[in-house]
Amino acid sequence: MICNYAFSDDDMIDSEEYAEIISLIVRIELETEARLEIRGYMCDSANIEDNDVLINFLTDHVEEGSLDVVRKSLMKDTIYIYRKKHKTDNWRECTFITDLQSKFDINDDQIDYIISTIKNDEDIISQRKNDTEIKKSMKDIAAKATAVGVPLAAIYLSGSVIGVSAAGLTSGLAALGMGGMLGFSSMFTGIGVVVLIGIGKYKGVKKVTGLSDLENNKQREMMLQAIIRNSQKALNYLIEDVNEVTKQLKIEIGKGLQSEIKIQKISAMLSMLSKGAQVASNKIQYAEIEKIISRLPEKLDKMRFQELTNEATRSKIREFVLSCYIKMQEEKDDGSIQEYLILNDKLPINILEQLYTAFDSIGYYNLTDAAMASVKGVAKNIVKSFKSE
Repeated sequence: MICNYAFSDDDMIDSEEYAEIISLIVRIELETEARLEIRGYMCDSANIEDNDVLINFLTDHVEEGSLDVVRKSLMKDTIYIYRKKHKTDNWRECTFITDLQSKFDINDDQIDYIISTIKNDEDIISQRKNDTEIKKSMKDIAAKATAVGVPLAAIYLSGSVIGVSAAGLTSGLAALGMGGMLGFSSMFTGIGVVVLIGIGKYKGVKKVTGLSDLENNKQREMMLQAIIRNSQKALNYLIEDVNEVTKQLKIEIGKGLQSEIKIQKISAMLSMLSKGAQVASNKIQYAEIEKIISRLPEKLDKMRFQELTNEATRSKIREFVLSCYIKMQEEKDDGSIQEYLILNDKLPINILEQLYTAFDSIGYYNLTDAAMASVKGVAKNIVKSFKSE
């Protein structure tokens, strides 16, 4: 059905659509045989099966208690690819979606809700939400789900559109104390819940030192890691497809001129696959950068940093770290100007990696070192204030 949508507007599956379909295949963990069948289906629009036949197949083979979940899950994945391709939420302009809506008996409010959940998943990464914000947004989504009649299991049956499997999501929700939130039925026995993140101790000290802010990014970091892992798998599948199509091209070239039309078709497919592989590669690169940024302090604690780098041997580290931050100013309520340093998130990945190593080497992430530096910094400020008086 997803492939049929991709074919519906231009009779072909472009590179981005292909990459997203492969990502979906990875998220739902299709077996090799099924994946190869889908690949063959995507490569030739002449083999398209009628939507009504596929819908009837779903109705006949999915147990009645789970059918609504599967239908709404299918709608979500279709809408996601529509939004990716057309960069709009005007789904009512898409005949394929409105036809599916009618046949699945899904109302407008439910589709608008589905779109809001897609945006929420995208915002977790693009707006760099921390764990507290993620937990709040998921609770809001859960509350609205009941009101519009869309079970969360339908939204996350195939995982998150950003590239995290259902198992990865349930793991993350469990870590945030929301383990039973998706409410998967016994139909989905392959989805396990593994708690990956422990609850940190010494919360008071971590709050004072700023380490709690970094720990509050664990869920996003875990999601980014899952995106990298799944995108890498999708990239591997795409490379396999490229290799297979390349073999077909060589065979046809060997046959001579009588295969010219087929050669052109296979060459176009090879180009599309190569571009799809680049899409997957770019997604990995983006997630890798975001994962490193999630481990770095967005706002530098200047007092603590100064104490940790006041030795002459660490002057080069101090210079390097400061070069990675941008000076900002903010007017306080009393009219005074406060200066602070914000991470330059446009730095290349190799510099970000070096920055993380630099922080680690001076003990910025170490609870004991961080606490001691904060205490020393406060003490010095107190002494300075006494002297000024």
